[in-house]
Amino acid sequence: MIRGPLGRARPKDARPIFDDQYEFHWFDGFTHFQYRAFPSIHSASAFAAATAIVTETHYRSPASTWYVAPLAYGVAAGPEYSRMYLGQHWASDILMGAFVGSFFGQRIVSYAHAHPANKVDRFFLGSATPGLTIVPTHGGVSVTYAAIF
Repeated sequence: MIRGPLGRARPKDARPIFDDQYEFHWFDGFTHFQYRAFPSIHSASAFAAATAIVTETHYRSPASTWYVAPLAYGVAAGPEYSRMYLGQHWASDILMGAFVGSFFGQRIVSYAHAHPANKVDRFFLGSATPGLTIVPTHGGVSVTYAAIF
């Protein structure tokens, strides 16, 4: 939504090269890839995944958060360093992408816990009924046990 209208130049495409972080080409981000730097989508997706993992870990085992968070965010930071190194993004692009990703990663996990039986979960996961289920299959039997916690 913001990359098209803003049209921020990538560092390797700025004039002079790697020098003008304030170069904007308004509405050219829709048609030119070199003017789609802000915010970083790589950063947003990596930090959304890391935040979802950390938030879910905190819900299930708060003591484990101290071990999982540095690892998850450390792995999420890797692509951002390479994007800056390759001249694809400025540091502010990375920071804003990380903010957006962290915000939405946390919101998604919070929503899933606040609405455990939403339509999307029921569609993709089916209805979970606690207990033992025995279902005949072709050439055998499928035995599953489900618990809600």
